[in-house]
Amino acid sequence: MRVGGRALGVVAVLVAMSCHVRPGGLGIDPGPSSPSSPSEPVDAAAPADAAIPVHLPGLPDAVVPDAAAAPADATTDRSASDLPVVERPPDAAPACGPALLVVGTEMLTATDVTVRDRLQRRLRVVMVPELTATTDEAAGKSLVVITASATVAGTGTKFRDVPVPLMLLEPNLMGLMQLTGTPASEHGATIQTETRLTITDSGHALAGGLSGDVTVYPIPWRLTWGVPGPEAITVATLVGRPRQEVIFAYPEGAMMVGLRAPATRVAFFLHDNPTPDVTPAALTLLDAAIAWTAAPCGP
Repeated sequence: MRVGGRALGVVAVLVAMSCHVRPGGLGIDPGPSSPSSPSEPVDAAAPADAAIPVHLPGLPDAVVPDAAAAPADATTDRSASDLPVVERPPDAAPACGPALLVVGTEMLTATDVTVRDRLQRRLRVVMVPELTATTDEAAGKSLVVITASATVAGTGTKFRDVPVPLMLLEPNLMGLMQLTGTPASEHGATIQTETRLTITDSGHALAGGLSGDVTVYPIPWRLTWGVPGPEAITVATLVGRPRQEVIFAYPEGAMMVGLRAPATRVAFFLHDNPTPDVTPAALTLLDAAIAWTAAPCGP
């Protein structure tokens, strides 16, 4: 029947159009063989604000807004809130060398051990007996610490001029290092009767947040003291004796006694002790002194 044949012809044309018949061919084009093919057309049905996945090596796929969907007046710079959060290590602090710990002998005193242990909480420690220590060993160090077990004969002025931060605990070296004058009236140690010191500058970092009279020994012992030059920073003194300073410091370039400080210099009260009898407050002050002296190294 002509009517029926005509109807079937129309149906065939519609089917061919909907199936993408290749021009001149008889088969139906199946389209791209894989959804990942570069020639895959964009799905026109996707919403305008659709998100697209972003692959970050080592992290789960993150999703950020499609840049093509940004409004016409948007800037090309994207704020941090628009980007996937990627955890990164904090910026590295300036490279920190080890601390050089100069002691009297290889047989450590209780105070030597205390100082070593507190240094190791912050830095690697290279420990040398004073007789074998050389000036060159200060090179590349974050700081030099000379304990009260060191002597004038063994250490002398080896480290006086090094451009490295230095903390000194031995009172008989104060004059040679020019932190004080050379007369015995300018530096020394008390007799074994002291348990406290007086913080005179509680706002300074060397005070460790402490103030007033602070107990540093549970039983009476000696405190190292000195009479520094006028450009010194005074942080603590003997109780009732303000001229005898037990924690004082010179920033780099400050005038000491006849010498400008080649780098930070700190005098600290902790005298050589045969027992490890110090209070938590004393350790707080020691930690503060180490941190402040080695400050250029970073936190």
